[in-house]
Amino acid sequence: MRRIILAILCCLLLVTTVSAAGTVEDLQSNTLVAASGRCSVTLTLQISVDAAPSQLVLPLPAAAHDITVNGTAARAPFVGSQRHVDLTDAVTSAGIHTLLIHYELPDAVREENGQLVLTLELLSGFSLAVERMRFTVTLPGKPEKKASFVSTYLQESVESVMEYQVNGSTISCDVATRLRDHENLTMRLAVSEELFPQSVTKRWSLGRDDLVMYGLTLLALLYWLLTMRCGIPRGNRRSTPPEGLTAGEVGTRLCGLGV
Repeated sequence: MRRIILAILCCLLLVTTVSAAGTVEDLQSNTLVAASGRCSVTLTLQISVDAAPSQLVLPLPAAAHDITVNGTAARAPFVGSQRHVDLTDAVTSAGIHTLLIHYELPDAVREENGQLVLTLELLSGFSLAVERMRFTVTLPGKPEKKASFVSTYLQESVESVMEYQVNGSTISCDVATRLRDHENLTMRLAVSEELFPQSVTKRWSLGRDDLVMYGLTLLALLYWLLTMRCGIPRGNRRSTPPEGLTAGEVGTRLCGLGV
């Protein structure tokens, strides 16, 4: 009986996929933000693995596009609210692998309660822990305020383990602690129209919630016009005079003469 159980366990081990253990030894992130709010992001990762992983993906914001890995267009399908960049073909053996990832982001500046805010996802839940991380964000001009940061595990206290510096128009930061696997790190910075001029079309652009609201209002108006409103009163033409009047008396009664 024991031999049968051992044989079954061995078969299960043979058909079960084992994920290789690994870490990101170093992560460098450089973001260039244009005056239009568009962002050009370059990531340099040094990934150390014990064996070739069966699957390795890097989550990026859903709005990311023109994604390349080591200069080659990458497969990055949408998974939920993210894009998952396939790194499996770039990490094919045990050891340390250096990957260069580049992608573009559309307008990252949005108005929130009358204030323009630049929001950047610096980490989006990578499955590997990050031993060291440094990032820079270059703006069109010198920032007027200090950026704020929040992470999944450390929340707002992540700022206590970050060495924040501003040099001209560039914000740089070294994370002085190991970031756990599946960590998210988001930066928010209040900015002004001097750095990010807002065009007329952008000022009047409608968000998804606005489009839904206006669409429902239009549908309600059409429904009222077609089914609920009263019909337009229409006069009835008669070829005979009203009862009790002769044809000659109608004009007198209408004009109030001879009464």
